[in-house]
Amino acid sequence: MKRFYYILAILVVSLLSSCSKDSEDNPYTDAIVGTWQMYKFQTIANGKVTSSAQASGTMVFDAKGKMYYGEEFSYEVSGNTLIIKKDNLKDKAHIVILNQTDLILDFNYSSGSERRFMKKEE
Repeated sequence: MKRFYYILAILVVSLLSSCSKDSEDNPYTDAIVGTWQMYKFQTIANGKVTSSAQASGTMVFDAKGKMYYGEEFSYEVSGNTLIIKKDNLKDKAHIVILNQTDLILDFNYSSGSERRFMKKEE
């Protein structure tokens, strides 16, 4: 009987430990939630910055997978990739930096890439 309880305890512990949230597996999932103010925008071609300018705009990410940037989008984070969706359109951005205060995203296109610099509102 003791052996049965021992095996049962092992099964329960292994089941509970395997039921982790995605955000525990990917730290970017929780870190991106909040309001981000864009302050700089760069275009990059052939690995070199071709233009840089001050920028403005607000991106808001909620914990339920919704993003607001002038209109509502859905989003998900997979590894260090931000996937933004609306209707049948999908855009991907590489997360260069994401911490408590800074977010830098690279959007890659056939003609080059765009880098957006943001600060988190407190």
